[in-house]
Amino acid sequence: MTHGPYPRQPRPECVANSARVVHVGGNHRHYDVQCRTCAGGWQSVAQFRHVAGANTLKHNLNSVFAKPAADLDFIHPTKLPDGDYAVVWAGVLWCQGGNCHSKVGNCDGGPGDSHTTYESLYKSQGEVVLKHVTKDDMDWYGRPPWKIALSWANNIRKPINGWNSTKGAQPPLPSGPIFSGQIPTLHAATDWNYPPVRMIATVYGYGECQPNFQTANGEIFHTMDITLAVPHRLNSKKWNRNQWVKVSNRATGRSVRARLTDVCGCDHVDLSHGTARALKMSGTGMVTVSRP
Repeated sequence: MTHGPYPRQPRPECVANSARVVHVGGNHRHYDVQCRTCAGGWQSVAQFRHVAGANTLKHNLNSVFAKPAADLDFIHPTKLPDGDYAVVWAGVLWCQGGNCHSKVGNCDGGPGDSHTTYESLYKSQGEVVLKHVTKDDMDWYGRPPWKIALSWANNIRKPINGWNSTKGAQPPLPSGPIFSGQIPTLHAATDWNYPPVRMIATVYGYGECQPNFQTANGEIFHTMDITLAVPHRLNSKKWNRNQWVKVSNRATGRSVRARLTDVCGCDHVDLSHGTARALKMSGTGMVTVSRP
C-alpha cells in the first residue's frame, strides 16, 4: 500500500516522478518530453518543433511532481475560458493531515457495504495549466487542438497512473485493501462518429458513493474526471465504452470533450461532476452528444 504521512506515492519499489526533454535529430528534428515510469525508464508524452514549448511542459510537470500531496490522476484536457485547449492538472491534493476521508462503494450504511478512502478529492487549489496547444503545435501534429490536448493528457497519465496515484481504499478487515490502492492505466479511446443526439443529462457521483468502485470499462471512478455514463440498455457499438464524445450544453453555450467510460441504470446520459462543472450545469438539463 502507500507509505508516508498520507497516502501518496511513489511506492517503495518505484522511482520518483520526473520529466525531461530529449532532442531528436534526423529529417524530422524535434524535442520529446518524456516522463519517467515506475521501473525507471522513460516514455515519450509529447513532441514539439521548438525547445521552448518542450521546456514549458517539462517545467510545469516537474513543478506538479514536486508537490508530495499532488493527486496525479487528475491530469486532463480542457478548453480554457480564453478559448485555448490545454492539458491541465486539476490541483487536487491528498489530505496531508491523514484525517480526511470519504466513503466509497455502497454508501447506504449497510454493514460491510462501505469502505473508507483517505483522500481529499474536493480540495482543489485551482487548475494548473501544464501546456496550451498553440498554432505551432497544430502545425507540427497536423491535428485539431482538442485532439492534441487529449493525446497529451492520455500520454502523460500512462507512465504515472496506476503506481503513483491511488485511492488508498480500505474495506473492513480482514479482507485487505481494494486493488492494493492502484489505479488501472487508462484505456485507449476511439473517436465517436455518429449523428448528434440530443438527450436529457443528469449529474452523478457524490463523494465516491456509488454501487461500484470502478466504471464499466474497469477504471476507478473519479468524480472530477471529464467522463460520462450512458444507459445500460444502449449496448450498441455506438455507445461502447472508451470513446471520445463532445458534450454540449446549449443553455450555457459550453461544450467539452469527454470520455464515455461507464453505464447507468437510467434512461439518459449521466455526467461526472467534472463534466458538469465544465459545462456550467447543475442538476438535470438537455445536452447534445456529438462527434468530438
